[in-house]
Amino acid sequence: MDPISHLSTVHVKSFVTGASGGELVEFAFTKPGTEPASGDWHTAEWEPPTPTGCTARLLIGPDGGFDVGVGTWDMWVKATGLVEKPAFNTGQVPIV
Repeated sequence: MDPISHLSTVHVKSFVTGASGGELVEFAFTKPGTEPASGDWHTAEWEPPTPTGCTARLLIGPDGGFDVGVGTWDMWVKATGLVEKPAFNTGQVPIV
């Protein structure tokens, strides 16, 4: 992912294959190589579904979003359905 200025308020996004858009979706940001703890998760939202899944998004930044802070972070997404609850690392997000 391209670096994001710490002055920006933007949506970060991740496509979740098989999601219907009805699941609870959350994002977490951790130091590289660290798994999220229960308090690290932030409720996100879905974009409109497609035939193969949905894009999850979370507003980050100083103007109304979750302020991640300067650094390079592992970004995690978790979708909680009735049966399945996948959580996965989507890669690193540099905040400069």
